[in-house]
Amino acid sequence: MGDLYPFSLNDKLERITELSPWYTAEAGATSPWGRAIIPLEMLSVLTQYSSREAGFKMKGPAVGLYADQEIKLIKGPLFVNQPYRLEREIVCLSESRRVESNWIMTRVYDVDSNELLAECLLNSATLKASYAKYEEEAAALGKVI
Repeated sequence: MGDLYPFSLNDKLERITELSPWYTAEAGATSPWGRAIIPLEMLSVLTQYSSREAGFKMKGPAVGLYADQEIKLIKGPLFVNQPYRLEREIVCLSESRRVESNWIMTRVYDVDSNELLAECLLNSATLKASYAKYEEEAAALGKVI
């Protein structure tokens, strides 16, 4: 899944703590959908691995973290080896005394039907004190620190 996630689904399945047989190609055929499903914890990987291509600019270098994430399956599970189309948008900007956040909604669509299948809302936060130019750039914008 690229540089951000240098492991495969099979690598993850070797270490996953709550392995379902439906996650594997072999036993996935016995699932109610007749094929392997993507583990819930891998949906964040699916929705974020191409996030750099979105063009959302971040200041840095700085310490960033995922502060919160909500995954919503709208129509069943997502499947292994199934093509999906992702659409992303920043739905909110927020800040506290120490952190600036952007809330990114990624929607997962079926490539053929264009049907919305899942959504992932991610709070991507940056620690203000970790960005060396934070105070200087904030002051230039007229922001009271």
